[in-house]
Amino acid sequence: MKRNCESPGRRTIQRNAAQAKFFWATAVVVGVLSSQGCNPADRIEHRVMTYEQTGIPDQVRLPPASSVGDTAVRSRMVTAIAALPTATWFFKAVGPVEDLEASFESFREFLQAIRFDENGQPQYSAPAGWQEAPLRPGRFQTFVFGPAERKTIELAISELGPNQDLPSNVNRWRGQLELPPLDDGAASGSLDKLTYQGGEYLVFDEVGMYRGGMAPAAAPPAGPAHSVTSEASSAAASASGGAENNEAASEPARSLPIEFTIPPNWEQLPKPMFATVKLEQKSGDRKAAISVSEMNPELNTWESAVGSWLAELELASQDAAQVEPFVSEIAIDGQTGQQIRLLLPDAAKGIFAARVEREGRAWFVKLSGDKSLVEESTGDWETFVRSLRFKK
Repeated sequence: MKRNCESPGRRTIQRNAAQAKFFWATAVVVGVLSSQGCNPADRIEHRVMTYEQTGIPDQVRLPPASSVGDTAVRSRMVTAIAALPTATWFFKAVGPVEDLEASFESFREFLQAIRFDENGQPQYSAPAGWQEAPLRPGRFQTFVFGPAERKTIELAISELGPNQDLPSNVNRWRGQLELPPLDDGAASGSLDKLTYQGGEYLVFDEVGMYRGGMAPAAAPPAGPAHSVTSEASSAAASASGGAENNEAASEPARSLPIEFTIPPNWEQLPKPMFATVKLEQKSGDRKAAISVSEMNPELNTWESAVGSWLAELELASQDAAQVEPFVSEIAIDGQTGQQIRLLLPDAAKGIFAARVEREGRAWFVKLSGDKSLVEESTGDWETFVRSLRFKK
């Protein structure tokens, strides 16, 4: 059976029957820019926008995250990863062990019945009894389901850019389950495989104590990563960029769709998570990061991004009147977009961010970290944004 699912602010999408789980450990969207063009800009231009132009609703709030509160529950997490040439899709299901076990067969069938159309969009139908949850920033769609009338399992479907770093994702999910981290080889080798219509998923499937919400990526154990020669490991390396191993696939020397200049005293991280590029600076016990991320523009709008940044600063209840003075237009690489600079008195962190749409994708640029260091890095932010160029 097929049906059309329509979510607010998003086009209608057709789904094919089956069951799936996709991950996006929603790393809050980072950065902001908008429009198209290729004329180099000698300087960054910006002007103050009216409240109506900002597009920020009167009250910017994030919907509550699905969570079981502070009490850890013995849970199973299953994440199916579909690595396409233009994007990586995550289907991430998590819920009490017994409930997911009872519903696993229909979930597996859902996953295997998914197909991707010529635009790389998943086509599927939700099984009977599944309920669509409210749209959340950064997610393509969310379902809740479970045995009988219990809707204790959440399925988050998310899209990120291609060539995602699989070991970092595995260790993030393990951290959410309060499991110890693995080195890169063991993390890649821990993934199973599952076929779907036209391809093959890599599948993370673990049991642990889950509290809901996001967890930071767990640091891998010290020492060199050992090689894993299993079929799953080879597939993981291929999905991470077709290189011989994830280390090689994640090196900065790999082909990037952007060019930029690294400001002095900043270091480019070799394996950024949920970002095309990430730079980091440390000054004593203070840290700041600059990131560039490629996202689906329909799921990652200016409005949802602003809400996410305010939530990151623990100021989700700020109203638009308070935020309006910090929003302006910005011209980068001949393209016009929006930027916001948040150095607010009640926040310990600071955020500068910008967004641009190019060739059907949303690109986010973000500087975030300790507020004093972010403020001191204003010149570095402007240098980086001024140097940013999209390859043709």
